[in-house]
Amino acid sequence: MRPLDNAGVGIARGIAALQGAAGRIATRSAQPSSTAGDEVSDVVTLSTSVAQVRANVAVARADQETQKALLDMFA
Repeated sequence: MRPLDNAGVGIARGIAALQGAAGRIATRSAQPSSTAGDEVSDVVTLSTSVAQVRANVAVARADQETQKALLDMFA
């Protein structure tokens, strides 16, 4: 698989994890009997998902820059 394809899959998974954790936090905040452990777990998921998306965006940019450099070299 190409790096750009892998980056796209990683970005999609990271965004899905972000949406899931944010949804659980929002639902839990509406309920007064939430457990702190679950909330901490979701906040950690938010942080790691943001890092995952950023890393995959960096991979996609690097791949595009590499392809551009190769095209410039052979043009």
